[in-house]
Amino acid sequence: MAYYIHKRDFGFRRIGIIISAIALVFLTIAVICFCNARYFLNNSIITTGEVVDVYTSRSKDYDGNYSTSKYPIVRFTESTGKIVEFRGSVSSNNAIIFGEKVNVRYCIDNPKNAELDRWIDIWFPTLIVSIFFVFFAFFGIAFLTKNK
Repeated sequence: MAYYIHKRDFGFRRIGIIISAIALVFLTIAVICFCNARYFLNNSIITTGEVVDVYTSRSKDYDGNYSTSKYPIVRFTESTGKIVEFRGSVSSNNAIIFGEKVNVRYCIDNPKNAELDRWIDIWFPTLIVSIFFVFFAFFGIAFLTKNK
């Protein structure tokens, strides 16, 4: 008894391979983000900074609606006494209080590489890319194992 591959089955398999390849790309990026975050945590020190300003960004979606994102501008003094200012990398809808004292984590060899010492600020890129990986891996496997 011979088994014939139907065009439809080959199409599902091809889609599954493409989606799985995209998942592998996201997995690679997630691993790189994870390694960067671990390196940052291992090679940084914590100090106290102060919110000195707010950077406001407005964007318009395809429906013409505007959304506003607010990023804290934080100033801190590094271990050598130099004052460094940076913008937080994750926007906040919460009220940002001027003069608020916040914990800052910065690289010893590059103080401009600084983040607020919060889980979301350090791990957000890894989290987002990992979610994309899981999504594409799930659908890639689903297409590859589709019953004939």
